[in-house]
Parts: sequence; C-alpha cells; structure tokens
Amino acid sequence: MNRRDLIKSSALGLMTLTAYSTLAQAEEPPPPACPPTKPDPAILVEISKNHRHDVVVNYEQVIVGDSIQLSIQGQSSHPHTLVLTEEILQALRKNKVIEVESSVDAGHSHIVRLSRQSLNQA
Repeated sequence: MNRRDLIKSSALGLMTLTAYSTLAQAEEPPPPACPPTKPDPAILVEISKNHRHDVVVNYEQVIVGDSIQLSIQGQSSHPHTLVLTEEILQALRKNKVIEVESSVDAGHSHIVRLSRQSLNQA
C-alpha cells in the first residue's frame, strides 16, 4: 500500500467512524421527563339527563378567564350553551362544586355539575 492509498483509507475510516458516532448519538433515547412537582388540576363535568352532550373545560380557562361561554352540544343533534360567570370561575378556583343550568334549546335545558380534581387522584 502506497502513501496515497493509506491516506484515502484512513480518511474513509475516519468519515465512517464519525458518521457512525453521529448516528449512535441521534438514536439515544431522550432523558426521562421529570414527574410534575404538583398535581395537574382537571375540571370534571357531569351533564344531567344527558343524550350525547359533551364539553371540556380546561383549568387554564378557569384560572385566566373572567367569564366563559361554552357549547355542550357534543354528539347531540342540538346545541346548548353554558355560561360560566366570574363568580362561578372563582368558586371553581376555590375547589367548590358548582351546578349551572345550560341554555334552553329543543324545549329543554341541562344541569351541568363542575368540580375541580387533581389528575393524580383520578
């Protein structure tokens, strides 16, 4: 093997080693996520006389909102609206269980029960 072949061979080997090292680093799994230091709150929703109505209330909406208007139509064929006033949101922030009447649509309304619970307790 002459000097030129030796240099080519060495360079090729170095490039292969570098590429393999880069691939090996890219395939390393990410470090595990740290567990939350405090529980994630959730708003639980129960709708009376329910026929495929649904709504999701995010805790962030409760913390930041002055009032919230939500649709509880879900998979039902007709809508209902739920209004959460500042007083209701303040009560939810204090872990109180709240019952709110929805709008009257299709000749009826629903009572919606809201409560705050930690996801770690669910």
